[in-house]
Amino acid sequence: MDKREPVFSLQDNVSPPFLATADVHLGHKLYNIPELEEDLRDNFVRLCDLAIQKQVSYVVIAGDLFEDNNPPPGLIAFVRDQQRRLTKVGIQLIGIAGDHDKPIQGQTWCNISGIFPVQSGMFFTGVDYFNY
Repeated sequence: MDKREPVFSLQDNVSPPFLATADVHLGHKLYNIPELEEDLRDNFVRLCDLAIQKQVSYVVIAGDLFEDNNPPPGLIAFVRDQQRRLTKVGIQLIGIAGDHDKPIQGQTWCNISGIFPVQSGMFFTGVDYFNY
């Protein structure tokens, strides 16, 4: 995996400072190669590391954090661990479900992974597949 720093710019006048991502697709078994699935997890950890390093207020996930709408418990626990790590330093992880991870029977990854719906961030708005 390439260990270079991500290419982005965080201007001092952005209020509140945040990082945004989409289409992470955790759990995707690309070409059935286990290492590529692990790369997706590693990239999510790197995103959280960068958020902590840059001292942002929010990490915004604009859909498809998970590859499907029924992620395995271990993957949910992984995301919850990252969410707790961000929360410890005052960073709120917010997001909306995408077409891959939209809710089933009213349950969404936002609820079960500890991620707040985008509407809970006072500076953000968005439409999700589920009405919180």
